[in-house]
Amino acid sequence: MRLHHIAAAMIALGFAIPAQASSLSPSAIIDQLSAQGYDLRGISCQSGACAVMVHEPGDGITRILVNANNGQPVKNARLGHVSAMVPDGGLTGRDAMALVAKAGYGDLISMSFEDGTYGLKAKAGDGKMASFQVDAVSGAMTKTAD
Repeated sequence: MRLHHIAAAMIALGFAIPAQASSLSPSAIIDQLSAQGYDLRGISCQSGACAVMVHEPGDGITRILVNANNGQPVKNARLGHVSAMVPDGGLTGRDAMALVAKAGYGDLISMSFEDGTYGLKAKAGDGKMASFQVDAVSGAMTKTAD
């Protein structure tokens, strides 16, 4: 689902889209939702709204809408079932983020999960951007682009 559709969904549900300057970073949103017990598998944000992929035991991966200003899920705003392909005992999204951060890229831009692999885009402290692939079972990481 394209992000402009997410923003439209927020408006349709009666939520104001916050100014982007006050939005939380994807990393901060992942930290906050993980602390609340969510098993995150991906995030993509735009215009004050984030589509977040979460693993729900017995239901695979579902995409939920999150207000990027406060990091809270929007009630009754499920964006649909994504996949049932979730490795047992594999890495969580936070684990994949930690591997990328250890490589010097701690500012997460986006994260996806497909076919047992995390795709992460992140920025290093010096502003350099890079993309990574992390295998959710083995933890093997590959830097795919600068």
